[in-house]
Amino acid sequence: MKKRSKNELIYWISGLILQLVSIKTYSVELTSLHFVSLHYPPLIYSNNQKHIDGLAVKKVREMANFLGYKVKFSITSWNRALKSVRKGKYDGIFTIFKTNQREEYLYFTENMFIPQNIYIYTFLGSDYSFNQLQLINWLKKKSIGVVSTLSYGKNFDGIRNNLKLFPLKSLESGFKLLINHRIDAIPSNMHTGNLTLAKFPKLYNKIQPITSAPLESVPSFIAFSKSKPRLERVRNQFDQELMKLKNSNWYEEALKEEVEEYLKSSSE
Repeated sequence: MKKRSKNELIYWISGLILQLVSIKTYSVELTSLHFVSLHYPPLIYSNNQKHIDGLAVKKVREMANFLGYKVKFSITSWNRALKSVRKGKYDGIFTIFKTNQREEYLYFTENMFIPQNIYIYTFLGSDYSFNQLQLINWLKKKSIGVVSTLSYGKNFDGIRNNLKLFPLKSLESGFKLLINHRIDAIPSNMHTGNLTLAKFPKLYNKIQPITSAPLESVPSFIAFSKSKPRLERVRNQFDQELMKLKNSNWYEEALKEEVEEYLKSSSE
């Protein structure tokens, strides 16, 4: 009888300690957020002063400041960014495509952040008057460069297993492989692809997007690490701010200015 009473006391004390720890943890006010992403101009990039900037960075900073958070940004490879935010090294990540696998460890905003039009880039000078079905059949016969952990939308991700894929470290390195005929094509957000090519005239004059058939228009989101349950509330706050932007033209209005700013910073 004494043994059981002692065990019950231990269980009661353990539960009380856990409750106190939980209360202390959640009572600490969250005042700052650390986001991570990849180099993805004009949305996210590091300028010549090593300052992280970009259209998406500006908007996330604006929303965070309005909500009362100090904010910090880091740029790394996409693979490392996903692993780090999953472990809780970073609080949030953007601009990220939503997949079932990622939803297991990230709180995604319900509202879209930025739409991204994905095109296939290949050699300049050939006639690529494809519709979307013809484009997909064409891809199945080619060697395609991809950053392995990037999603390119449901259309492309759905045929990955039927494609000959070549792993890339970056879009820039992929374009260099393309002009050297090591691969045949690369998928990319059109603005990012065009800006990357604009920095390297030798590449720009040899590579083109297949504009007759965009692969897909994919919504991208802001997401927060599920390793920190407090961030679910932060996700909800950002969702409310994204809802305010839903019927505005903020992205289109900011895009031209951001492209010019990025090209200027790259040439200095």
